[in-house]
Amino acid sequence: MSIITDNIGVAKSVTVDITDTPLDARTRCNSEADIPNIKNPYVGMQIYTVSDGKIWVVRSLNAAETSVLTYEELNLSGGMEFSDGFIVDGNTVTVDTEKIATIEYVNSVFGFSTKHATALTFTALEDSTICLTKSEECTIDFNNLYYRKVINGLWYKYTVGTEIALKTGELVQFWNAENTLSVGQNNHAYFEMTGKIAASGNIQSLLNYSDSCSEYCYYSLFEGCKSLITAPELPATTLAEQCYGSMFMGCTSLTIAPELPATTLATACYAQMFSGCTSLTTAPELPATTLVDGCYNSMFKSCMNLSSISVAFEGWGDILEGIPGFIDQGATLNWVKNVAKSGTFAKPAVLGERYGVHYIPVGWTVINK
Repeated sequence: MSIITDNIGVAKSVTVDITDTPLDARTRCNSEADIPNIKNPYVGMQIYTVSDGKIWVVRSLNAAETSVLTYEELNLSGGMEFSDGFIVDGNTVTVDTEKIATIEYVNSVFGFSTKHATALTFTALEDSTICLTKSEECTIDFNNLYYRKVINGLWYKYTVGTEIALKTGELVQFWNAENTLSVGQNNHAYFEMTGKIAASGNIQSLLNYSDSCSEYCYYSLFEGCKSLITAPELPATTLAEQCYGSMFMGCTSLTIAPELPATTLATACYAQMFSGCTSLTTAPELPATTLVDGCYNSMFKSCMNLSSISVAFEGWGDILEGIPGFIDQGATLNWVKNVAKSGTFAKPAVLGERYGVHYIPVGWTVINK
């Protein structure tokens, strides 16, 4: 017995597809006349009509949000103007008569790029608000920030400082079409939020999905966000000075730290990263075998409930604390100050057993790996 599958395909998530068996049957109908009858539609929903092979996008719903009110054809090569100001013509996109990008950029803006599948996402666990703002002395323009409230939907321009309200269960995603977000301690962007919010997805969507971090790129990004329950993914393996400095400092509701896969560190890359995260009980695995200046400086300082740390480094960095003429640059300076009074510290056998706020917490049990 054989099964013929030549004409069967599956759409990606709920994205429109022309195959005979889309994952979401609502994204496929016979003709344009059927679009107003689609059940439970949403703004940004993309629909394929079999009779003419066209793709449509839902622009608005009726007052009860139960049926489609307005929609328009989505044609990336037909010279069509969209309601949000984009005009697509051939392989370029025009905004206000100025050509700004190629068709690849258009695919990103209209949600067709596969890289957006993992964009930084915030989901409200109760009625919440979120806002991306910037420090007073910040000189960055942030001209290419986007957001969307529907996965696989269209991206819309985001203005820094705009508060987004989320009802329980709603989400918002962010994307920065440039690879610069923050460049210094007084020149950076950061989130403000209320309610209870779970973060997920790839933080690198804020650097246009770059594989690496830049200096200060996420400095203080979530500092003081007491509403943050979970952290997003931090997949970059190439780090830079202060790239994650103070990133989650004071996130008192954060219970699980993100994985930190980088094995090569940079100056102060994780300095104060989780300082003051009082709900954190287990540190992320630290796979780097060699330390550099300030890399873990105050990393877990005042994590009062932290009781488990596992490291791979084989030697302690120099501590310059209190020496006249030197800046405190110890790799692990104050990194476990004010953590739990008991816990476990897993380490390579070759790493010396030193105790104190710069080394292994006093009172903890040591496990040689």
